[in-house]
Amino acid sequence: LADLDQAQARLEDAQIISPISGALTDFNLAVGEQATLGAIVATIQTTDDMFQVSVNVAESDIVKITAEDEAEIILDAYGDDVPIYGYVSSIDPAEQNIEGVIFYEVLVFLNQEAYILDLKPGMSADVEMTTAEITGALSVSQRAVLENDLGQKYVRIPDGNRFKERLVSTGLRANGGKLEVLKGLEEGEDIIL
Repeated sequence: LADLDQAQARLEDAQIISPISGALTDFNLAVGEQATLGAIVATIQTTDDMFQVSVNVAESDIVKITAEDEAEIILDAYGDDVPIYGYVSSIDPAEQNIEGVIFYEVLVFLNQEAYILDLKPGMSADVEMTTAEITGALSVSQRAVLENDLGQKYVRIPDGNRFKERLVSTGLRANGGKLEVLKGLEEGEDIIL
């Protein structure tokens, strides 16, 4: 009886259960072959249950992303006029080296309202994840903020035919190449790009 219990426990531990329903469209192992860490073993495609988007995020940005972060997905097939929303479901801890740059795979599940669209597996998408949000922040182009030899950040302010440097303290980086300025500038001041 103990042998039967152990055999059943081993069988349960050997099962791989898909997190989504769908059709198994590819299986990359032969019977008896062992899977390696990070290898794709099986591909399951669904068109009616839970769509997910796989995103490669650079190591410089991965520390800002956590599970449950909101995401906006723009599918190439539908364009900017049809944003789809979702959330980060998981972040793969194993790095991927793509052309000498380290990336991490992030899975984003789409919200239920996306299912009214005629979505197909393999569609291309741009994903924007919201990691922090501030309203009423003073921001400037990242190109306007420079760094001196001491590691201090500054902007250049017009001064007649010349300019003067003014130290600034910065905060969050935003979309569109914007950078939050915490101290050193006032709204409406001219700066040099």
